[in-house]
Amino acid sequence: MAHSICILGGGFGGLYTALALSKLNWENEQPEIVLVDQRDRFIFAPLLYELVTGELQTWEIAPPYEELLTNTGIRFHQSGVSNIDLSAKQVTLSNNTKISYDRIVLALGGETPMDMAPGVAEHAIPFRDLADAYRLKDRLRQREEANPDKIRVAVVGGGYSGVEIACKVAERLGDRGRIRIVERAENILQNSAEFNQKAAQKALSDKNVWIDYETTVTAVSADSISLNYKDKTETLPVDIVLWTVGNKVSPALDALDLPRNAKRQFTITPTLQVTEHPDILPSAISQTALMLRAKQCRLPPSQPCSKLTTPLGIFGLA
Repeated sequence: MAHSICILGGGFGGLYTALALSKLNWENEQPEIVLVDQRDRFIFAPLLYELVTGELQTWEIAPPYEELLTNTGIRFHQSGVSNIDLSAKQVTLSNNTKISYDRIVLALGGETPMDMAPGVAEHAIPFRDLADAYRLKDRLRQREEANPDKIRVAVVGGGYSGVEIACKVAERLGDRGRIRIVERAENILQNSAEFNQKAAQKALSDKNVWIDYETTVTAVSADSISLNYKDKTETLPVDIVLWTVGNKVSPALDALDLPRNAKRQFTITPTLQVTEHPDILPSAISQTALMLRAKQCRLPPSQPCSKLTTPLGIFGLA
């Protein structure tokens, strides 16, 4: 009976892992490769912002999985994940479908937490998928059609996502736009190189985007946002609030009883398998999927090939 490899999550990591595995020259029988994602389309996230300005259309950044997986032998399930039974090696999907596996890749990615301040879930818009982009476009269109003198947009979070969407919204709204980034740290792109920070600051300045540093959001309503700076709170009028901060692990992954480090990340071995669980591979495996070949691999000196062996060995099929 053919082995089964179940890949949960069809983002860059999950999709490219599935495609790389499907192209390997398996020594024995080709395993069954199953890919699961709750969406019907792969989203090229770096270009999601272009939908807001109309520079790109949906089909250009979000091709259907059905097209991407044609003639690959990969079986696709469109569904969320309800439960992962490690002892039974079985995944239960949101539609109650059950998938048994021999090896599993956990590449579900994260979610934007919308419970970080009162009113965020009800009134703010995250920016992770097509639905979010469509919702933002619709809100912008409504405000533009109302033809006000000002359209006020607050972008919470000064990371890459927040900076990029602030620039795109500013481009779209032009002189009517009053865009501000709310960042709790002292700099935007906090974990990036100084060169990138300065380049981003210049781009935002050129587009007249205001940045509130060392500021947190205490509440969001339908037409206002409350900001706290040095223990002083001010409530400002706003038309749209975009929420780009935080990252919440999928509940199905968070519930797993697996070895973790202080940051609650799964601990892994040099062969990218979860510690004490060789049949479970976190999304880190996807980062090397395109570097691996059936007979060879190229990794940094800290991960010698002799430790990693081959993809066949990793997936227990050598």
